Amino acid sequence: MYFQILSLLKKFNTQSILNDSKGFIFSTDLLLSIIIITVIIGISADAIDYSNGFMGDQNSRAILERCTLEAADILIKTPGSPDNWEVLPNCEGISPGLALNYNNSKSVSNTLSWEKINNLTKNYDKLVENKIFPKNIKSNIIIYPLDPRIKPIIINEEPISSKSAEIVVINRTVQCNFLSNYTVIIMDWNKYKLNNSQNVSNTFKYSQSDICPHQELNDSLNHTSPTNTSPSKIWECHHFNTSADYLEKNDYYLLTDPSPIIGESSYWSLDTANNLSSVNNSFKSPNIKLNDEIKNLMENKKNMTLWIHIIGPESTINSFKVYLVAVPKNTDFNYIKAEYFKFQTCNFILKTWLSD
Repeated sequence: MYFQILSLLKKFNTQSILNDSKGFIFSTDLLLSIIIITVIIGISADAIDYSNGFMGDQNSRAILERCTLEAADILIKTPGSPDNWEVLPNCEGISPGLALNYNNSKSVSNTLSWEKINNLTKNYDKLVENKIFPKNIKSNIIIYPLDPRIKPIIINEEPISSKSAEIVVINRTVQCNFLSNYTVIIMDWNKYKLNNSQNVSNTFKYSQSDICPHQELNDSLNHTSPTNTSPSKIWECHHFNTSADYLEKNDYYLLTDPSPIIGESSYWSLDTANNLSSVNNSFKSPNIKLNDEIKNLMENKKNMTLWIHIIGPESTINSFKVYLVAVPKNTDFNYIKAEYFKFQTCNFILKTWLSD
């Protein structure tokens, strides 16, 4: 470029221009040359500015992507520090992570803790800014369960500025435990029910002590499977322990999945070994609260072993499950549904962008 400009200038003789008899100070050729030179310089400057801006944008994009990927890994693959940060009274000294950890020892990557999700939702600004992201990076996190019966979990959602040219989105498949920690007993009915447990009350896989107290009694109380009075029915009977103090802080529910149970004749009863019941109750509600009945059976005792008995079809086309759960009092009633008491597959969506 320099040599082209220099060659153009050499074509002109300054003295000849000054002595031009026609009085022209600048020739037409010189003016055209100056215009061309100005245009070339302008285009070169724009090209340099564009190149610098493009490189800057690429660098910003790369930094934003790296920060977002690292944040997603921290949140879904680690339990945070300390492991039980979700139960601590304040946010000081906490590095958040959402991975579930069993007994504060073994964490499960890509499996999220419901309690940690709730704590992060309540304290998002305190736990995320300057701990997960620097101040100039804004973020949203929403968890979408694949089960359509469960609403999305909005951990943080704020409007994205229209001036934000760069937006990074990370989508990871995770598991969430929801309220599964509060499940006491699960009873599963499917087409293989009778084949898998000819006498269900004697073969409860979790405890050898689940021998139903109704076994070998008269016909009205007998829970041997299949029953003499109803050959097409089988019993599943399990015990659980509770206390007066625990009952004051928690609510027991009986849930079914699906709800209601379609096309099946199934019933439940609750009793103790010393106070047997012959009453079979229908599943008239999708969530049956048991606290009043448990209080009556305890009779002011501090501790009690209770029995839950379910009678259902020997074989069924439509599989269903019955859940006995115990949740802390004042738990949102919208969550008292069977789908919240098991692990669910979800999409973890993290969005980030640069603030103005």
